[in-house]
Amino acid sequence: MKTCRDCKEEKELSEFPSQGGGKLRPYCKLCYNLKQKENREANPEQIRKAWKRASGKYYTTDRRRNKTLRAYGLTEETYNAMYDSQGGLCKICDRELPLVVDHCHESSVIRGLLCDRCNVGLGCFQDDVDRMKRAIEYLVDAR
Repeated sequence: MKTCRDCKEEKELSEFPSQGGGKLRPYCKLCYNLKQKENREANPEQIRKAWKRASGKYYTTDRRRNKTLRAYGLTEETYNAMYDSQGGLCKICDRELPLVVDHCHESSVIRGLLCDRCNVGLGCFQDDVDRMKRAIEYLVDAR
């Protein structure tokens, strides 16, 4: 058992997030998540700057960007043109997040720029349109 530094409640150790090296944070998961959310809302520019690279386009790191550009045979100008044509937003969810290159696994054709979540989501469905339609039907029926 451990006591949260914020809410002062005694909770199971599983209720505390890890901070690496086997250590637990002093705040329970609930208080920690609330603190993180408050920080993001209070400092949106600081959060955005953490993702922003020098040219103004969002990407997690220059190293990752350069690796991606090489992998898909893109130049920085081509990537920036795609980014600008999409208004800096994910083609699926319209969120302004770091964008990755989405491509067809069969033809290797580049389809556009997506956020990580949308790109992984397509990958989980193996780019199968019928499977995605069934997932949509499932979600609609579940309402």
